[in-house]
Amino acid sequence: MTDSRNSDNYPPDHADYPETWGDPVAEQWGEVRQMSRGLIDNELVEAAYADPVLRALFPLVSHGSLQFSRSAELPWSQDLPSIFPNRGGFRILRLFPHDTPEIGTAATPQEAVRMVRENIQED
Repeated sequence: MTDSRNSDNYPPDHADYPETWGDPVAEQWGEVRQMSRGLIDNELVEAAYADPVLRALFPLVSHGSLQFSRSAELPWSQDLPSIFPNRGGFRILRLFPHDTPEIGTAATPQEAVRMVRENIQED
């Protein structure tokens, strides 16, 4: 078995996608969209990418969750909802502030994306 991390193409480059060159948000979406199903639900990623508001945000993947930041560099913004896998569906949480984390649950990726979009607060 070959470890892709040792190949010449790791991390994957986006030479085939010149529209992403120099745009860290587009580059990150390209990487997230290529992640294996073991890391993230690909249908969820595609549903989020299809939404123009979420596609403009910097995507982050952690422990199977899809998170978003208004900033493409540290520190990540912490005000946006995140989507976590939850018993065959999804749980939408706002990680910060800690006093009101639960937004709701969704059965489909599209519903989860809609809930995130509806709960994005303007700057």
